[in-house]
Amino acid sequence: MQPRPTLHVLSFIGLSAIASAQAERAVQIRSVDFDTQIIELFNYGGTDVALDGWQFCSFDENDAFVYSDIGGLNGVTIQAGTPVFVHFNDDAPGGDPDRINRSDVGPFATPLDVSAWGLSIFDPPPGGFVSFNDSTQIADYVQWNVGGAPNSTASFRAGQAVGQGLWTGANDFVSTAASTTRIDLTIVADNRLHGPGDYTLIGETFFDEARGDEASGDHLNPTVLSFPLGSSTVVVNQQGDFEIGGRDIDYITFDVPAGQQLSALNMEGFIADPFNQAFFGLVFGSSFPNDANNTDILDLDGGLLASETQIGTDILPGFNQFVGSFTAPLGPGTYTIWFNQTGPFSEAILGFVFESTTVGTAYCGPAVPNSTGQPGRIDASGSTAVADNDLTLRGFDLPQNSLCLAIVSQTQGFAQMPGGSLGNICLGGAVGRYVTQAASSGAAGEVFVSVDLTTIPQPTGNAVVQPGETWNFQYWHRDAVMGTAVSNFTDGLSVTFN
Repeated sequence: MQPRPTLHVLSFIGLSAIASAQAERAVQIRSVDFDTQIIELFNYGGTDVALDGWQFCSFDENDAFVYSDIGGLNGVTIQAGTPVFVHFNDDAPGGDPDRINRSDVGPFATPLDVSAWGLSIFDPPPGGFVSFNDSTQIADYVQWNVGGAPNSTASFRAGQAVGQGLWTGANDFVSTAASTTRIDLTIVADNRLHGPGDYTLIGETFFDEARGDEASGDHLNPTVLSFPLGSSTVVVNQQGDFEIGGRDIDYITFDVPAGQQLSALNMEGFIADPFNQAFFGLVFGSSFPNDANNTDILDLDGGLLASETQIGTDILPGFNQFVGSFTAPLGPGTYTIWFNQTGPFSEAILGFVFESTTVGTAYCGPAVPNSTGQPGRIDASGSTAVADNDLTLRGFDLPQNSLCLAIVSQTQGFAQMPGGSLGNICLGGAVGRYVTQAASSGAAGEVFVSVDLTTIPQPTGNAVVQPGETWNFQYWHRDAVMGTAVSNFTDGLSVTFN
C-alpha cells in the first residue's frame, strides 16, 4: 500500500495556515523501530522537501545531546506523501534513495532502545545552518521511556518542543515496555502538536512492511502467512510502489487449521488518506478472482471500510459491512485479504488472533505408531455445553484411505486388543460404536464425526448426555504392515460436559 500527504486532523487546510518559512514542519518522525533499528521520517505535506542541512539531535540515558553531521542529509529529498528511513545498523539496501544509513547521516546516539530516549530533527533557515538553541528550527520531536517515567535529560529539548507547539509537556513520555518493538505516530494532530496518546506501541511484529517485508500485489499469488496460536501483529502499508494502475494493493492469504479459529482481527493502529479511510476485502480461498481494478463487491465474501475510529477494536465482525455472507469468527479454511487504498497512503497495524477450538483432554497416549510412522491422534472442536449440542471428533495422523470408526464410553481403560491389532483400546465398560459414521481417512489421513449428544451409541441403546457427565472417545482404524492387514487405535480423549 503507499504514503500520504496529510489528513487526520492535519489537512491541506491546516497546512495552508502554516507560514511558508515553517512549511518543512510537515516532515515528522513517524516511527521508531527498536527491532530493526530504523527511524522513519514522513512528509505529510503537499510539496517535496529538501533535507539539506537538516540535523538530528538525540539523547539517551548515557548521552546528554548527540548531533548528526551538518551535511549528513545533503542531497536527500523527502517527497510529498512519502517516507525516508534511517537505518541505524547500516543495512539500508543499495539503490533506494529513501533508505539511508546512519553512518552517512552522522553518529547521533545509538543504539535505539525503549528506555529514556528523546529525538528531534532541526531544519536550518534558508542559506544558513542549524542552531540547536533556536527552538523555532525544531521540525519535530518525540520522547519515550519505559513506563512513561520522566527523565531529567529531556527537560531542555522537550521544553523547546513544548514552546513551539510540537510536544504536549516536558514530562510527557510515550510509555514503552521491555516488549515494545516499535512506536508509530498514528494520530497527526492539528499544528503538529503530539503527545503520548498519539502513538501506537507495537510488540513483536509477525510481518511488517515497514521493516522490509513485502506483501504481494498479485491477486492470483498473494503473500502466504502461517500464523501461530495467539496474537500476531501484521503491518501493511502503501509505500508508493504503484503496482496496479497507480495503486499499490496488498494481498495476503492464510490458513486456519482444523481445531483452530481466527477469533479476532484487532485494529492496533491505522492511518490513511484521503478521508482517513481505506477498504479491506476478504474472499474464501487462496486468491482473488479478479485484480483490484476489476473486482466488484459481489466478488467478495466480506468487505470493510476501515478508519482510525476503529483503533482498539476487533474489526473482524465488521467484514459483513457490504457483503452478507460473512460471519465471524473464521473457522478452518483458507482466506485471502485485500488491503486497498485509492488515495496516496494507508497503513494498518492488525493483530491476527488465532485460538484453539479443541475441547477435552487427551489421555492414554501416545498411541502405537501406525504405518505413517506417527501415532494416530484424536481431538475435538465445538462446545462442551450440552445445550449447544455442538461437538466434532477429529482423527488425524492416520494412514491414507483407511477405514475409521469412532468409539465411545463413560469409562476409561487400557488394554491391548487381540486378533491383528497393533494398538491399545483406551475405553472400558460399555463401549459404543459410531457405525453409521464410519468413514475413510482419505488422502489427508483425517476423519471427522459429528457427535449428537442426544443419541450417544451404547450396547444397550442410545444415551443422552447430561451436564456434569464425562464421556471418553477414541478412533479405531484399519492399517497394513508389510502387506498384512492390521488395525490400530488413536489415543483417547476425555470430554466433560456442562
